[in-house]
Amino acid sequence: TEVFRTAQKDLEIDWASADMIYLKDRSTASLTGSLWSFNLKTSAFRRVISEEAGLTLKWSPSGQEAVKFSSINRQNSLTLVNGAGISLGNIANLITLPSKCGFNIDRLEIYCAAPASFGGVALPDDYWKRKIYTSYSIYVIPLSSEGHRPLGGALSLFSSSEDLTIDADQLEIHGDKLYFIDRYDSKLYSLDI
Repeated sequence: TEVFRTAQKDLEIDWASADMIYLKDRSTASLTGSLWSFNLKTSAFRRVISEEAGLTLKWSPSGQEAVKFSSINRQNSLTLVNGAGISLGNIANLITLPSKCGFNIDRLEIYCAAPASFGGVALPDDYWKRKIYTSYSIYVIPLSSEGHRPLGGALSLFSSSEDLTIDADQLEIHGDKLYFIDRYDSKLYSLDI
């Protein structure tokens, strides 16, 4: 069954919930991207986020919120947004990419791997092109029970050291474990949470 047609090419599709699909054109540090939603029940198609450079998102398992990275005037930001694209707040003043975050909605927490600094690189491009590798710490960001807004600062769960350096990506939570892939060795790791 055909749902809808579009002439748009190279779209990223996120099936965030049973009735909601999000479509995003690929964006870079120098090209803006937008996010659209398509409701399968009502066939409503609307723009959610408009023309932001570096726009990348990762949806929670419920599809009710997403970690959003964008760069406006080369100022990187990491925020939590709802399904309408409305900001619920900055994520503990961390700068990282959404693929480096994972949701634990049962415990009202987001886990993010973030470096002390990315330096003057163009995100997300330089990361995707593997021009940069950095040492990461993994943080826990508590969320409010009402509206899932980020609450204050981040608590450190793990920090890279001279003995063990990680570049954690693709964070996912299952049960009491946080799983991630280390970009340095491409192996899967887990941490107890």
